[in-house]
Amino acid sequence: SYLTDEDGYFFYHPEKAKRWSRQLETGARLASQYNPQIAGALLSSLEGTFIEKDIFFAHRPVPLSARANTTWYLATAHSLTEIFAPVIKFIYISIGVTVILVIVAGLGAGLLGRAIAAPLVALTEAARHFAAGDFSVEVPVRSHDEVGQLARAFNAMAGQIRQLVTALEERVQERTHALETSADISRRLTTILDINELLQYVVSSLQQAFGYYHVHIYLVDEATGELVMREGSGTVGRQLKAAGHKLQPGQGIVGTVASKGRAFLAENVDEVPQFFRNPLLPKTQSELAVPLRKGETVLGVLDIQSDEKGGLNRDDLVLTQSIADQLAVAIDNARLFEEAQTAVQQVESLNRRLTHEAWVNIRRKVETDGYTFTPTQTAPAADWLPAMRQAVRQKKLVQYSQKGNGQVAATDIALPLTLRGEVIGVIGIERPADRPWLEDELNAVQNLGEQIALALDTARLARETEKAAWRDRVVSETTARVWSSAEIEAVMRTAVAQLGERLGASEVVIQLGTAEEE
Repeated sequence: SYLTDEDGYFFYHPEKAKRWSRQLETGARLASQYNPQIAGALLSSLEGTFIEKDIFFAHRPVPLSARANTTWYLATAHSLTEIFAPVIKFIYISIGVTVILVIVAGLGAGLLGRAIAAPLVALTEAARHFAAGDFSVEVPVRSHDEVGQLARAFNAMAGQIRQLVTALEERVQERTHALETSADISRRLTTILDINELLQYVVSSLQQAFGYYHVHIYLVDEATGELVMREGSGTVGRQLKAAGHKLQPGQGIVGTVASKGRAFLAENVDEVPQFFRNPLLPKTQSELAVPLRKGETVLGVLDIQSDEKGGLNRDDLVLTQSIADQLAVAIDNARLFEEAQTAVQQVESLNRRLTHEAWVNIRRKVETDGYTFTPTQTAPAADWLPAMRQAVRQKKLVQYSQKGNGQVAATDIALPLTLRGEVIGVIGIERPADRPWLEDELNAVQNLGEQIALALDTARLARETEKAAWRDRVVSETTARVWSSAEIEAVMRTAVAQLGERLGASEVVIQLGTAEEE
């Protein structure tokens, strides 16, 4: 601590040698003790404190009552370490006490936490297993406090989720089975071109896959507009089909769907006014009918019935409509195929008839209708070999063995000459029995037979073409001669002359006159 005058000379200093420095002229003063800033602050007319270079300073002016214009200055300087030593000691003691309290509290809390947290840990572990997919886990309930209530709530929630997951899995399995069945039916529909087989496949597939009470398909009769039951499941389906069961448009659920072109789902048929109960199907409780549509045209109706109320739902409607749409396309394709097959058969039949008539006419016009080859000559045919008539009847290559009967045994083969499914001739070949026919030789004969048939038909066409050309030439030349004459007598003279010359007639007559005159 220091006591100084107005100029900072010490009256009191901790060191005795610096006391009364003005009077003893030692020169000790605040400016020599501290820097000018600190010295100036300590000689301030206002009391205060400040810290400079880790030293805490406090100062205040001390006016002298005996001397009004004289003021002394009291100042003190202490290191911060010295000032805060009690505080630091208190902090250390507090920290020690706090650490001890924390350790004691931690031990107590640990013991208490273990007692409290054990059920929570078990609950957390159960939740972790449950989240991982183990829905069979349950938490043991050992108390009636909040934790016990939480465990009971968890077990109740787990049970509900188990039931929900089980129901969802069953529904997913059913939906997957339905989609697989629909896909199988769709793939199969594209390969069936017979309508009867097509309808029978769809009915049996739906019946077997989903166990419906009854499934049947109606098709619209294009002539009458009636709905004809074309295929049905089970014995009832066969009976209705055999009886030619029909419905009028607008009659019952099926008729309503056919007339409106929209699907109809009745989860309880007793609540449907237009429901028509078939005596052969007394157990029907719910019904689903979907139209078989090709664009805006209804080709028929696919009808499904269940013996349970609510046994058919929206999922069945979506699935059935998808199958019905594909079935409609398949039915249309099958009908087009049948029409194409019928047209092909008609063309083939016409070709066979024309071929038959053409070759019947040819046989009347040719000099001989067959030839025979022997080692000595080739001559018009006389008798048929035994195998030839059999080949014509069977329309295929045949072999026939002849016993010797005093002569050399022989083996015949005969091949019909077939053109557009019509036999136009036959080839017979005979050779000694000691030279059996080889497979390659038979194949060669068949190939040659096809080429011979084509060559004969080509020759026939060439002959007819030549005749047609001759006819056209005769008509053209005769017409030109006739038109070249300007007089009636000249036209008649030219006409009879041309006809007689061109046709080799022995007599040609032309006579003018009307029917009344004749």
